[in-house]
Amino acid sequence: MGDTNNEEEATKYTTDDVIEQIKKLDHVADVQPVLSIDALLKKNGYIGYCPLTGMTEEGLKDLNIKLAPGGSLPKAGSAELDLVIGNNVITNFQQERCIGRQECFRI
Repeated sequence: MGDTNNEEEATKYTTDDVIEQIKKLDHVADVQPVLSIDALLKKNGYIGYCPLTGMTEEGLKDLNIKLAPGGSLPKAGSAELDLVIGNNVITNFQQERCIGRQECFRI
């Protein structure tokens, strides 16, 4: 009985094989895996929550993202964690010392 349940659970995952099957369907131009999580970012005393989306190098190229001068897309297999950050991400940050403190928000 337990084996049947595990087999049913396994069919719910998007695997590389499933992606290849979807690519072969009529009228499908492209399929790329995407992983999305909520992330906590910290930098120089500032903290912010934002969605973090992981994609393949090919998937990022297909988006035709307009990058800042000198910017580049992350390369697959890089030893560094490279991110493409939008110009509105700064609105998600606040000083870490101000989290939950009303006096930081007085005008």
